[in-house]
Amino acid sequence: MFGYNVNKNICSILKVENKLQRLLIKCAVDKKPVEIIYQSKKGTISQRTILIKKVNHQQILAYCYQKRQIRSFIIEQILAAQPVKKRFTTSA
Repeated sequence: MFGYNVNKNICSILKVENKLQRLLIKCAVDKKPVEIIYQSKKGTISQRTILIKKVNHQQILAYCYQKRQIRSFIIEQILAAQPVKKRFTTSA
């Protein structure tokens, strides 16, 4: 399902032009948590803080600090994102 590990060349590999995707990839490369507003397939909106592990054209695989586990997120369903200023610690 997830074909790309995060690395410095990922934007050129994926030909990323979308600002949201660029932000997500930059945070993944820098290993910085991201705060997202996410809408589930059922329409439920939630705020999550995540640490991105892998990315592809449609999804990201990330550690979710609220759920305390690895989760997948559909990029089109991320309504907003911003880098987190404070530090998080995790064993993920």
